[in-house]
Amino acid sequence: METADVVIIGGGIVGLTVAFHLAKAGAGKVVLCERNALGSGTSALSGAMCGQQAELTDTISRLAVRALETYENFADRVGGNPGFFNHGILGLASNLENAQARAADARRNGSDARALTADETLTFFPEVNAEGFGASILYPRTGCVDAYHTMHAYAAQARRLGADLREFTPVARIDAQKGRIQAVHTPQGAISPGRVVLACGPWSHKVAHSAGLHLPIETTQVGVSFYRQPPDFFERPPVLSAELAIIPWHNKHFRVLRDTRKPLVRVEPDPADAVCPQWMVEHTTEVIQHRLPKMRRGRFQGAYQTCYDDTPDLRPLLGFVPEIENLFLDCGWSGRGFKFSVALGEYNAKWILEGKTELDLAPWLASRFRLLGS
Repeated sequence: METADVVIIGGGIVGLTVAFHLAKAGAGKVVLCERNALGSGTSALSGAMCGQQAELTDTISRLAVRALETYENFADRVGGNPGFFNHGILGLASNLENAQARAADARRNGSDARALTADETLTFFPEVNAEGFGASILYPRTGCVDAYHTMHAYAAQARRLGADLREFTPVARIDAQKGRIQAVHTPQGAISPGRVVLACGPWSHKVAHSAGLHLPIETTQVGVSFYRQPPDFFERPPVLSAELAIIPWHNKHFRVLRDTRKPLVRVEPDPADAVCPQWMVEHTTEVIQHRLPKMRRGRFQGAYQTCYDDTPDLRPLLGFVPEIENLFLDCGWSGRGFKFSVALGEYNAKWILEGKTELDLAPWLASRFRLLGS
């Protein structure tokens, strides 16, 4: 049987960042198994937003800042170009006091954030209709990245450092005996791992089930619609966070994420098709035309359906679990992989190799749930 020091299951943004940092740390033989092409799962369909810094704890907030700094210095820290759209993130707020409080919280942990009055909001983004909101909070250095470019930059550098990234290598099952994973089974044969990293997003609970674990992950429906801007639209539109996220994209396009979970619709991660439901398209169209009135002269360009891997508290499952000592979980990200994984990858690699981390990640630890026999 083939052996490996670490087997990573999943070739999206989470698995690829871990593979890069493990290889960089000299972790030995690192094998990543991806069921299709690298970066072809839900990570490829992500809005890839980064840098929203109002989070649960100081540690987590600082990780968002660290991720932003990685994107800003990507060529030096990783190599390649993440396609960073650093037009800012503009979040509409009910009133100036609320925006000021949120901005102050964000600045406490290193973010560049400031509150804007209604007039200042229009000065920064003249296209926006802020009806119903009295102010906004601006993160001027943030925005979104190109998911494809980011993932393939990590893949290229991981391979350069010696990681073995295997495409079209689905994991059929993992065998666990006496509290350890003994074998990872693929169509190309079984691998005996030192450690296993489960990082395959909405497929993670199915893989874990073969080892007798129940991961509390539900796959929930997300719709993404594309719209082309009219020629006279503002040249550097920020990500707009209001009822929905309106995200600038290549060649004067917007992507609108319909991910509010109201109503929450559960779906399979491998649907028969990826057609976005018409009611989602109608909602995204209504929102973008209301918030950006000039988009009434824009053009709908299509839509697709994807999904999030949601846990009951919408927080990820991270770390080792007592039920299987050599299994490390890195899943349940609910669409936030690009926001945090580029910051966490280095810490997680050290955690995987040494069995502990210096970070205070209590809200995210997988051990908060009972995973065996539930």
